[in-house]
Amino acid sequence: MLSGRQVECKDKLTGILALIAGVILFAIVLYCGTGVDWALSNESFIPYVNSQTVYGQVFSVGVTIGGVLIALYGTDLVLIKGNGVLSASGIFFIITGITAMYLTLIVTTWDFHGDLMILMALCALIGVILLTVNDWAGRRFFTGGISMILIFVVFALIAAEGISEVYIPAMYGFSAWLVLQGVKCLFGDPTVNK
Repeated sequence: MLSGRQVECKDKLTGILALIAGVILFAIVLYCGTGVDWALSNESFIPYVNSQTVYGQVFSVGVTIGGVLIALYGTDLVLIKGNGVLSASGIFFIITGITAMYLTLIVTTWDFHGDLMILMALCALIGVILLTVNDWAGRRFFTGGISMILIFVVFALIAAEGISEVYIPAMYGFSAWLVLQGVKCLFGDPTVNK
């Protein structure tokens, strides 16, 4: 088990990774949303070299950078080792980040593109749910409550619209959630239940 000081240092790194990833993802979706000929959909997650517009290229590069940061964030959660829930959520964030990088760097065929999109979204959602459980167990009701609201909104959107129509609000929600987690780790209660 890590000492209190080591946990605090790990939480700072975790917070920085989450905060930067959230800001990057939010900024690219916001910027790319201004493009007249570009719309966020499952076809947006394509390799940079296949992008036809500057918005598509910015989005692909931003998602790749975000994927790297999310994978590192997940790795940091696994390395904290203070709690099995953190490690489990970290594994799901590692899968989310690697899938994002894979989609925007390598995938050139649409055959399994949609399946990878669903995998990425579900792994992110499961990771968020697990960290929400950790927040509630640690009596961090503010971050746990906001996380629960975001989770319920995503489930309501999936029920109402189907998973293929959830990408825009889910990207904004996931970005906001990452920023919230970053702020929590940097300035609020630590992630690890002591």
